[in-house]
Amino acid sequence: MQEGYVYIGEHYDILGRPLGLTDKKIGLTKEPIARQNNWSKTKSPVLYRHIEVFKVDDMNRVEKLIHAILNSRNTNGEWFEDEDDTLVNDFCNFMEVYGGHSYKDECVNCLEHTTKNTDERLVKIADEIGETELIRNYLGQNYDVILTQNGKLKFMGEEYDTPNLCYNKGIVKHVKGVRGHSGTNGLNQFTIKETGERLGDAITVTKDMKLFIDDEKFVSNFDYEYIVEVVKLAVNKIGLNTLIGSTDIVKKTYYDFPENVIKNYGSSIKQVEDYHVLTWGNKKHKFKKIEEIIEVASLNNIRLK
Repeated sequence: MQEGYVYIGEHYDILGRPLGLTDKKIGLTKEPIARQNNWSKTKSPVLYRHIEVFKVDDMNRVEKLIHAILNSRNTNGEWFEDEDDTLVNDFCNFMEVYGGHSYKDECVNCLEHTTKNTDERLVKIADEIGETELIRNYLGQNYDVILTQNGKLKFMGEEYDTPNLCYNKGIVKHVKGVRGHSGTNGLNQFTIKETGERLGDAITVTKDMKLFIDDEKFVSNFDYEYIVEVVKLAVNKIGLNTLIGSTDIVKKTYYDFPENVIKNYGSSIKQVEDYHVLTWGNKKHKFKKIEEIIEVASLNNIRLK
């Protein structure tokens, strides 16, 4: 009988790109961090990390038990397929029943070094496209997630700093009642709800707006002012009631907008004279809405590109 640690881990891309590989490694070691580092000595962008580690009284026996239980999922050696993203939960449940002790209890931050408090990728994308509604599919069901203006992922009213935390502490916990343990931190697990495009591609597909009114360039430091300016011109030409009947972003009062819109995007509803304009959306969304209003009101003196 030899006391030690049994772990479950995975390969991951340091740039957050999806690998298309879900297999997990289940092994044993006397030194969890040294073992993890040995698997990541290469300068490849694909490295290895432990997801969960448990201290047990007989690491050889426990490893053999788990390998035997998961034999039908074995792909090669200590690697097991995890297409349905349940393996880490099953591993942890087994350890709790067996009486293993989580390594995190004795080394709080040892398994957290691969996760940043602030995901600069999200901050950069949010700065570029603004607050955006996303979709994350889990077990065949789509769940709405909002990328906030400050680069957080908002799910069910809670904000998360990284895709990993949003997935595990948000979506998985909401569905299963317990947090998930997957190491997935890629941006492309999320798609933009309006366009279906992957979040990681958002910056490269976003247009910079240029608005010309009577051949003079409209200049503003804020994207929402482009919408407001075009709405004002449309109201002057076709009237407020006609415009309200032709678009979903203009209402007479704040509370004329649907309840879910007010709840999620209330801060993006701007009062303009005696009506209100919903200015929420990334640049592509704003671009599309401005095009619609130009067409509805036949604003032939406006060019958008």
